[in-house]
This record gives sequence, C-alpha cells and structure tokens, in this order.
Amino acid sequence: AGAVVIAGAVLAYWLTRPPAPPPQLKERRLTFNPSENPVNAGAISPDGKYLAYGDRMGMHLKLIQTGETRAIPQPEGPAPDRAGFFPLGWFPDSTKFFATSYGTVPRSGWVASVMGGPPRKFRDDAGLWAVSPDGTLIALGTGSGFVAYREIWLMGPQGEEARRFLSGSEDDGFYWAAWSPTGQRIAYTKFHLMPDTF
Repeated sequence: AGAVVIAGAVLAYWLTRPPAPPPQLKERRLTFNPSENPVNAGAISPDGKYLAYGDRMGMHLKLIQTGETRAIPQPEGPAPDRAGFFPLGWFPDSTKFFATSYGTVPRSGWVASVMGGPPRKFRDDAGLWAVSPDGTLIALGTGSGFVAYREIWLMGPQGEEARRFLSGSEDDGFYWAAWSPTGQRIAYTKFHLMPDTF
C-alpha cells in the first residue's frame, strides 16, 4: 500500500509540475558588411558550426565559434559574377553547401566544400533548392519559366539518376522547394500566369 501511495505521489507531481521554460533566443550579429557591400544570402550548417554567405565580393565561409572567415575562391573558366553567387543551403553532414549563380553567365547550381577549393558546378540552367534529410537527393529547379523555373527535378548528390519530379506549363513557374523532415514529401512554391493578373 505504501508503494502505491508513493507511486501515486510521484505520478501526480510529474503530471502537475510546470513545464520547463522554452530556451531563450539570443541575437548575435554574424556579418559586419558595410552598406555598399550588403549580404545577399546566407545559410547556417546543420551542425551550427559554419555560416556560408555571399556579398558583392563573392562567397565566404565563417566559423561561427571563432569568427574566422575565409573567401571561397572563384571557379576557373567561365564563372559567375562574384556578386551573383547565392549560398542557399547545406548537405546534412555539414561538409558541403550549395549555391546558385546569376549574372553574366547562364544561371547554374554549384557545390562548395568546407575543406576548401573552388565550388564545383553541379548543373547549368539550375537553381539548387534543398537536399533530402538523408543526403541522397537534391531538389532543384530548371527550365526557364516566367518566374524562376518551369520544372522541378530530383537527382543524386553527384548529379546521377536525374528525373523530372514536376513540370508546369508555359504559364507556370516554380520558385522554391523544401523537403519534409522524413524525406517523404516536398513542398514547393508555384506561380501561375493568368490574363491581366499575376
């Protein structure tokens, strides 16, 4: 009987105790660009160690804990404008991030490593949008549409096994895609052009 009373008291305490307060969010400035060189995009690695960001001088990788920042070298050959690189997201293992370029050369998707070296072109006429949670598939936009892209494709991290996931008409445009945490679904933004409207 005593054990039942003690168990009941423990259960009552556990069920009626106040919930733990949510963690306090703290603002922290990560970049210090002057107004004439604004940041165009940035993405924090899944492990929270790195910030990849772009500005008019190119792409940069910052180690958040120490503040150490290094420039990502420009690729050899025809390369995007330094101001046209936009780091957009990371692979789940935090060793690589992906970027999309716009500018004087056709838009294209690129992958850069935290180990250094210039980015590697992943695909022309593409905007890399998201890597699946298990790292096996990349969702990207391709095919010029009236807004961004007209198709969404899926392919492996080396560009293998490419397949069309979704295609729109000439009046459709896809701008972004994101994976669900389970990797079973993809959410995307779609625009449709109608007469006299947008």
